[in-house]
Amino acid sequence: MKTTSKMLIRAVIISTILACLSGIAIAQIENKVLIPEKPDMAIQAKMNALIMYHSKTGHTLEAANAIAEGIRSAGGSATIVPAKNFIPSAINQYDAFIVGSPCWGGSIADGVATPVSNAIKSITIEVKDKFCAGFSVNAGYGGHSTVRSIGKRLREKGCGKYVEGPVAKAGAPLSLWKGPAVKSEDLARYKAFGEDLVRQFTELKK
Repeated sequence: MKTTSKMLIRAVIISTILACLSGIAIAQIENKVLIPEKPDMAIQAKMNALIMYHSKTGHTLEAANAIAEGIRSAGGSATIVPAKNFIPSAINQYDAFIVGSPCWGGSIADGVATPVSNAIKSITIEVKDKFCAGFSVNAGYGGHSTVRSIGKRLREKGCGKYVEGPVAKAGAPLSLWKGPAVKSEDLARYKAFGEDLVRQFTELKK
């Protein structure tokens, strides 16, 4: 009787151990299924934008930085380059091309906006069917027509969609001196514009 009891106890212990081992094996298999094959794989940005700008006194750069911040906060990525360092072929590496310019008589035709005008002139087919946008900073007025002027030139180069961005008042007439900085509420508008560009681009790609 004692021998039978010992054998029964051993059988129960062995069964328990096997059950535990089986459970561990199943858990390991389930964990392997749940873990991605490449957990360190980089998450692709929703929109990768190149922001080209010219800023004599720094105000258009303030706006460009705010837009870049908005793009990044919305899950995209942004690179900012001065118009003087712009190389058209660089556009090919990006999903979107954004241009920022100070205002000169309501356009980018001359004066302080000349570097932007020359940069766009150097483009051949790089913006064809590309998602594009423009923004401006003016000391008095004419910023909105400057944004339209940027759009007109980019469309002539073949851009697929052009979005007109915000305008803020900052600086001094003719950029003769630095003048007032871009106001915080205007920087917030530029940031919101960057966020909205990511949303629009994402919608286009659905």
